Amino acid sequence: MAETMTKAAFGQILYWLLQDKTLRGQSQIRFTEIDVRLKKYEPLVRNLLSQEPSKRLQSKDEITEFLKSNDRVSQEHQFRRKKEQSLHAFDNIIYKYASHLGMSGSGFIRFDDTESIDEIMEDLCKEQESLNLWFSQGYSDCSLDSIKKLDDEKCWLLEGREVKFNSIWVYKHFASFGGSFLIIETDYLNPSGLYKNPGSVEEVGLFDNKTFVTRQEYDTGWAVINGKRTEVLVSYLLYSCFFGKRIMQMAHKPLTIRGL
Repeated sequence: MAETMTKAAFGQILYWLLQDKTLRGQSQIRFTEIDVRLKKYEPLVRNLLSQEPSKRLQSKDEITEFLKSNDRVSQEHQFRRKKEQSLHAFDNIIYKYASHLGMSGSGFIRFDDTESIDEIMEDLCKEQESLNLWFSQGYSDCSLDSIKKLDDEKCWLLEGREVKFNSIWVYKHFASFGGSFLIIETDYLNPSGLYKNPGSVEEVGLFDNKTFVTRQEYDTGWAVINGKRTEVLVSYLLYSCFFGKRIMQMAHKPLTIRGL
C-alpha cells in the first residue's frame, strides 16, 4: 500500500513541479499549455496517477524506458508529418501547372519556353526547405538540396551539375497524394576547350566565373591560369563556381525530379 501511494505521490510531485498546483482528477493534465516540449510528460503523469495501481509504472527503469519509448513514437510521428508536408508542397506545385486536369486527372504537360521553365524552377527553390527532392537518370537516386540559376539562358545548377534545359515535362498522377514528378529534357552544352582529345563527356569547373579548370586541378587546389600557377580557391556550392558535365557527342539522359 505504501509503495502504491509512493508512485501516486511521485506523479503528484511531477504535476506540482510543472503546474505549480496540485491535481484533482486527470482531465487537467495538459502540459502543452505551458510548453509544447512538455507534452511527453503528460502520459507519464497519467500513468503514475492511474486509478488502477497495477497499471502504474513499477520502477525507475520502467519510467526511463517509458519516456524513451514516447520519444521514439513522437519522433516517428514528426518524421511522417514532415514527409506528408513535403508531398503536399510538391503536389501543390504540380497542381499549379496541371490545374486543367483537376484533382483526379492525370497526364503530361510540356513547357519549353524560358519563362515557364524559370517559374517552375523558382517555385521549387521557394519551397526547397520543406521539399525533400530527389532526382534520377535511370540508374541511381540522388538527393536534390541545391538549386541555383546560372547566367546562361535556360541553364541551372542542380546539386553541382550544370544543366541546360530544353523543356520540363510535368506529370500529374491521378492520386491526390504523391506519384507526380517532373522530367527535365536537357540540351547540349558547349565544350570547354580544355581537353585535346575529349570524349563524349567532360567534367570541368569554373573559377572566378570566367576560367575553366579541370576536375584534377580543382581537386588539388592548383591550376595554371594565364601561364601562372594559381591557387584555385573554389567550391561548387558558391555561385561563382560550378562543376558540370559538358556534353559534346550525346545529350544527357533526362533528369526525373520527384518529391520524397
